[in-house]
Amino acid sequence: MLYILLMMLSISRTATLGARRLLRAKTGALRAAALHAAPDDASSIYAIPERDVDEAAVHQLVERHVAQHATYLNKRPIAAHTRAAFQTAAEFARSRAAPLIIDAGCGTGRSTLKLSARHPDRTVIGVDRSEARLSKSNDAPDNALLLRAELGDFWRLLNDSNDLRVEETYLLYPNPYPKDKHLKMRFQGHASLPSLLQACGHKLTVRASWRTYLEEFRLACRRAGELGIRPDLVSKGPYELSDLHDPLTLFERKYAKAGVPVYELVLDSDR
Repeated sequence: MLYILLMMLSISRTATLGARRLLRAKTGALRAAALHAAPDDASSIYAIPERDVDEAAVHQLVERHVAQHATYLNKRPIAAHTRAAFQTAAEFARSRAAPLIIDAGCGTGRSTLKLSARHPDRTVIGVDRSEARLSKSNDAPDNALLLRAELGDFWRLLNDSNDLRVEETYLLYPNPYPKDKHLKMRFQGHASLPSLLQACGHKLTVRASWRTYLEEFRLACRRAGELGIRPDLVSKGPYELSDLHDPLTLFERKYAKAGVPVYELVLDSDR
């Protein structure tokens, strides 16, 4: 009996190892296909099919989040690492006394470094939840800072600050969560949307390779404005970007090489 059990375990282990090798081979093949595909083929690999926006669903979520925003904040404790990161950000921003740009969800920090080079007279702070992604970045210049923090908490702390005022926020290629059922996970359907709009400053720039995402975002912000959350923000776009000779992010570089169109939505206050 023991012999039979040992044989069964050995067979199961062999099958598992074989499945893992097959999965690695398939994953490697997909990566190779994406890297070596012709632009039209690569575009089909990366592109997310566009679809009609469910305006009623977007409005319903925004209305709920605006109405329950105080409750959401009160029952959500701020993560200790985010509070510490915000303190570092606040001290850095105050020491420079320059207009502040937030690069929200900065990933590896490439976009933060690019933005700091383009705006040497600004303080640029990149925020991402992943320490692994941030660890891939090179040393930041004097006007830039990279931090690990939860964005919802970070925006809340910005809104509670007495003296830190953001001039501009970038939200570049956020996770699209493309399934219909995942609307609540996208920023435009998330409970933190009011905090984002209140903290984003005079201008919010959002980029995505999925135009539907930006159409949803635009509708969500418009409805939030109708409910009193940043009614001063006026949307421009989304429109396709034609000049990507110096991509801000690794995603943007990948899409440019593959011939995938990328889009930009700008929300600007009429200050």
